[in-house]
Amino acid sequence: LIEVHDVEKKGSREVEGIASCIAEVDVYDKERALLVIVNTLPQTKLQLSVQQLNPHDSGQSFIPVDVEIDLIDKEDVPRGAFVLHPLPIVAITTARSYIYFFELHTGAYLYAQNLKPYKSWPRQCDSQSLLMWAYETSAVQLVTINERDLIGYCRQVLCNDLLASTIAVHSGLRGAEDVIFHDMHGDYTQISS
Repeated sequence: LIEVHDVEKKGSREVEGIASCIAEVDVYDKERALLVIVNTLPQTKLQLSVQQLNPHDSGQSFIPVDVEIDLIDKEDVPRGAFVLHPLPIVAITTARSYIYFFELHTGAYLYAQNLKPYKSWPRQCDSQSLLMWAYETSAVQLVTINERDLIGYCRQVLCNDLLASTIAVHSGLRGAEDVIFHDMHGDYTQISS
């Protein structure tokens, strides 16, 4: 169980999870505090849940995310969760040195890789980078997202224009303008006909 403290309300609540983090992100042009919770489920699945910490804020709120994905290593367990802000990306690290990347607002799966050697410990060194320290060998790996290629990766490798436009809108990255224009133009055509 993870205990979440609310400073304003001077209280706390427990949530079920193995790893978690809290991130301040812009949702509908208003900063929101989001709680990212990672859990494991039967049948060796990883569960990612993202929810707004204070859903009673005025204005539109964050739509909760709850997705499941098969773990690559069936005996693995999550160890850390990190939001690579200002990119809308959640990085989840595991005990056997896997790292999974998801889009924050939809929970869409982006990428996973094993960062050997085993038994590494993650630390967020800045808002967009993770250090993976292997405590048996003292090897250190720096993990970052290449912003310049992210939209192209979503469009060409994942073949997901909607995901590319979602990331572009939430992060201000270029490369999906034609998708966003096409969506807007398509909606306009439907309305006018």
